[in-house]
Amino acid sequence: MASKGGEVTDQESAAMASGLARAQAGVFSAARMGEAVATLDRVVAFYMDTGQIEDAINTAGIEIMAISGVRGGGTRLATMIERVLPSVTDDYPEASRILSRYAHALAVERADGEGAQRAIDEAIAISRRLEREDLELAAMEVQLSLRNQSADWDGLHRDAVVVVEMSLRHDDQKKELRGHYFQGMANLALGRLSVAEPELQTMLSLAESLKDVHNLERALGFNAILCLMRGEWGGATRFSERIGEFVQSSGRADRYFMHARWATGDFDPHDDSSDPVILHDVYGNGPVPISDKSDLIAIVREYAASVYEDDATTWLYKFPALLRLALIAVESSDRSNAAEYYDALQSHVPYNDPFTGIHSQRVLGKLGHLLGRQDESKAHFDAAIRFLEESGQRPELALCQSDYAEMLLDRATPGDREKATDLQDEAIAIATELGMKPLLERVLAQREILKA
Repeated sequence: MASKGGEVTDQESAAMASGLARAQAGVFSAARMGEAVATLDRVVAFYMDTGQIEDAINTAGIEIMAISGVRGGGTRLATMIERVLPSVTDDYPEASRILSRYAHALAVERADGEGAQRAIDEAIAISRRLEREDLELAAMEVQLSLRNQSADWDGLHRDAVVVVEMSLRHDDQKKELRGHYFQGMANLALGRLSVAEPELQTMLSLAESLKDVHNLERALGFNAILCLMRGEWGGATRFSERIGEFVQSSGRADRYFMHARWATGDFDPHDDSSDPVILHDVYGNGPVPISDKSDLIAIVREYAASVYEDDATTWLYKFPALLRLALIAVESSDRSNAAEYYDALQSHVPYNDPFTGIHSQRVLGKLGHLLGRQDESKAHFDAAIRFLEESGQRPELALCQSDYAEMLLDRATPGDREKATDLQDEAIAIATELGMKPLLERVLAQREILKA
């Protein structure tokens, strides 16, 4: 049986611990996935120490999701796989699978994109040499994770379509689920909401059928985000309630409740922020004692800065952290940092943050306004409005129209006042229809200032 110090000391305890790890991986949420990896690592260490190399390699290749430590917790899957890598040769049947798992872990846990890509290229080459499409499918699934971590949304969508097709041929519902998940996420980032909807619904159905708690939480969360991006507050609330029913920590559910309540004015009186993105992860990570808004902003700034400045963080997480820092800089009129954030955002292709629906062009427009780059600000706002009108993101569109109007009123060149009035009219219409009371009050206040 299991030995002192939690280690595995014999065949029976190794088999029991391996079974336990598989069970944990199937039922634990992302926050606890590190426990499943730690259990499995004890089994791998036992097999290696006792010369049972093949059993060690097979155990290290068990599919467990790597989790970034950026948001607390995280897994040490790469470290576990590195125990067996020196013993894995190209002629070993499972070499492709092991390299695929290693690539996934390197990308997610260490943000080592180059190392991950080398590993996955080798895994795909081995699978094709062996003419094993099942192994190629496993490698392609990991390729999706690499695309996702680098926010390569077009590449992610393209590869996800291939993974779904291959999964259907092999009747592999778990990988099919992952394909639909990544297609849905890519489409949210690219503003293709109507295309994302069936993908996320299919993902939800598969997660329910497989009783996969981790992916069920994800599917409900992204369906809630889709509702928020459209201004369907009731739908977002219903998906959030379902998350809260089975996830021990309700922090993830709270973030969607909070966003919907912020938009409709039914939120904590401490908040008078103009942007929900600033608040998101404070609540997403669990309760934080907040005495006033300044405390809240300081907490989020510290958190976002720690993510953005961490070399082990991939762009998938740096981007939303950068948005938070940029919006805080705007609210606090912090021009010195705003210039840095503007350059950083400007250097990447504009897209939606798929975790919040905030469009980077709108944030660039706000930064440009603060920095006095009014012509550049106008160009960003014009691009954002075109994107948001086409995507159907009406809450974000109304916020953008209000922000744009503020910039035009400050710039005050011929025609700006009339254009600002038209933008305010459009923002008022959307805010009224969707019940966005804080935004409505903000735009009406702008109107009063304009009249005065």
